[in-house]
Amino acid sequence: MTARVLRTEAEKSGGGDGTIRAAAVISKKVAKTAVVRNRVRRALYGAIGTIGTPVPLRIVFIVNTLPDEPYGRAFAADAASIISALI
Repeated sequence: MTARVLRTEAEKSGGGDGTIRAAAVISKKVAKTAVVRNRVRRALYGAIGTIGTPVPLRIVFIVNTLPDEPYGRAFAADAASIISALI
């Protein structure tokens, strides 16, 4: 999984509300059906929701490969390590 951070001028100057806004991109090459893509997306959003951060972040996560089930635990570890590296 890779991540791209988007920052506005207000976020660069320290403004914002301290929340994480995230988007997930999963191509059809990774998951063939919309059901699986949505399940992966929901698991990623759930994992991100458990992470607290002192600064506001806008992140786009690009899922390159699917982890083994359950998705939530795998994404929680990956998302936490990516976000802690960005702070």
